Amino acid sequence: MNPTNTTPSPSVIDRLEAFIAEELTAPDLESIYDSILDDIYSFEKVGGPFETMLPSRVLKEVDPIAYRCGLNDWADQDFMEVNGESYWKEEVDRKKEEFLDNIRNEILDLEEEIEEREAELTQAEEDEETIRERKEELEKLPPSGTVDSEIARLADQLEAFRVTRNTLASLRKQLAPLQSDLQIAERHCF
Repeated sequence: MNPTNTTPSPSVIDRLEAFIAEELTAPDLESIYDSILDDIYSFEKVGGPFETMLPSRVLKEVDPIAYRCGLNDWADQDFMEVNGESYWKEEVDRKKEEFLDNIRNEILDLEEEIEEREAELTQAEEDEETIRERKEELEKLPPSGTVDSEIARLADQLEAFRVTRNTLASLRKQLAPLQSDLQIAERHCF
């Protein structure tokens, strides 16, 4: 694996963002902000027709720029934007960790399978030369049902060794991109 390679697999960040969007519901920031303003401020002391006015609505209508600035400042403290949607920062962090754990588990599963295949291959390599020699000896004998079936059985064993090697190579090829994806996703900030 090339540690200087920082180009993500075609979609690790896209997959992370899609996972977050799929798992979380973006809250209505304006409604939450309005509720906060309405809870903090009141026109009750002013009295009269103003008594029932909502501070959030007054600010939004009288000074929309101040309202928008206040909303953005407040949202920057507790929310994180992912693909144009805002989510609670804590929830995004939790889902990102869950996504990373999924990749880590894939890596662990692959590593376990690689270890199992390597153990199989180690045993197979010890037997392989003996099997090849036995097969070559049998091929020198005159054909018969017993000899032919034994040659076929030995050929199947040798083919199984080849398949194990190919499977092991394929698993190793799958592992490197996953490890790279994990590193990139761990470093990704929203």
